Parts: sequence; structure tokens; C-alpha cells
Amino acid sequence: MSGLSVDLILSAPSFRNPLNETELCLRSHRIPMIQNLGVTLDQYDCIDLSNNNISRLENFPLLQKLRSLFVCNNNISKIDPILSKNLPNLHTLILTGNRIQELSQLEHLSGFKKLERISLVRNPICQENNYRLFLIHKIPSIKYIDFQKVKLNERKKSQSMYSTTPNQQNETISEFDPNKDNQILNTIEEVVQNSTTKEQLEELSKALKEDKIEKVLEKKEDKKKNMGNDKKSIEKQIEENLKKSKKDDENKIKEEK
Repeated sequence: MSGLSVDLILSAPSFRNPLNETELCLRSHRIPMIQNLGVTLDQYDCIDLSNNNISRLENFPLLQKLRSLFVCNNNISKIDPILSKNLPNLHTLILTGNRIQELSQLEHLSGFKKLERISLVRNPICQENNYRLFLIHKIPSIKYIDFQKVKLNERKKSQSMYSTTPNQQNETISEFDPNKDNQILNTIEEVVQNSTTKEQLEELSKALKEDKIEKVLEKKEDKKKNMGNDKKSIEKQIEENLKKSKKDDENKIKEEK
């Protein structure tokens, strides 16, 4: 099995193709993996690696000039997550006759901002429902998929299928969101402020010490108040309210005497 050696790259034919691109032809050398392409010194608009044994589309150096990449009839099932960073100006990606099976394997294509043409003909992924719509969603710049022009109604369907509502976006916010934590603390303080009896305050104090936040939140009232959001200040507020409540009780007893 041959490898993609420096000698092979330097001796490979290069020419001006019908699209007026400077092309490097590395077809049919039984190449198992991509390597050593840094020796091209970023001279080529197009590289053809078709009819080899490549299983992973990776190990590209930064090639800013490269616009077209042909890797037909290989065994590719993995795409490098940083491929788009190393090939920032890629315009055409031909993956015909490979082993892409799942939509998740195409996730990293979203990094290509200038990609207009892609082919996945004779890949298992072609049997996946709505895979064209998925590609349109992931690559807004795309114009042709499998040599067929992307239609306006496909773009609309893709937008409708993959757009998220504000509620859906809120559901994806991390549970460790500091804004959410502050809202919870503000809500607890609100409950404390609106608790007027000694029994209510003692119950809230016990719940807070036991970290039974849900029990405290159940007592939330609709009235909004602008207060701090520190747990110690909440506990202090409860203690002050309890002292005030006890003092009021003592005064009532004295008045009755």
C-alpha cells in the first residue's frame, strides 16, 4: 500500500483544468491517509485525491488558495472538525462514492463559509430523509447538492424545519446560567418579603437551611420587588423579620396586661 510521500506529491502531474484552475492530480495511488501536503506551498486551486483508500478527511495544512477538493471513491467516514479552518476558501467538495452514513458526520461542514458545491452521491447518507435540507441548514452558502441546484422552496423548508422558537432556545440554556440563578434568589427574597406571620418565616427559614428551594419557590406571590441576590442576606432578612414578629408578639402581651 502506497503512502502520500513528499516524492509522490512533487512528482505528481499538475495542469490547468477546464475550470482554469491549477490542479494537482493524486488519483489512484492507493493512498491510505492524507499527509505531507504542506510541500505544495499552497500553489494549487484544486487537488484531486480520488480512487484511493483514504478513510478520514483530515491532516490538511492551511491551504488558503485551494478552492476545489475531489476525494471520490475512497472510504471516507470521518471529517476533521477543523477542516474548514485549514481550507477557508473551499468552493467545491466532491465526496462521491464514500462511506458517510449519518447526519452527525456532516456537522463540521457548517464551518465552510464559501462552500457552494458538494456531492455525496453513492454515500449511505443519501438514503437519510431530509439530508439535503440538513445540508442547506448547515451550509447557507451552498448552491448545488449532488449536482442538483438548491431550490428556493428547499431553503424555505430547511428554514422551517430547523428554525428554533424563543421557547426552544430558552430550554437549551445551561442550568448553570448565572442569570437564572439570580432570578431564583430574587424570587426567594420576594417570598421572604411577603411573609408576614411568625409561622411562615420559621417555615421559610427551615426550608432554606435544608436547601429545599422548590418548597420556597412554591410560596412565590405575583408582586415583584427589587432586592439583592445573596443567600446570606436572605437568611438575615428572615432573622430580622422573625425578631420583629417576636417583638410585636411581646408588645401585644404587654398591652393585654
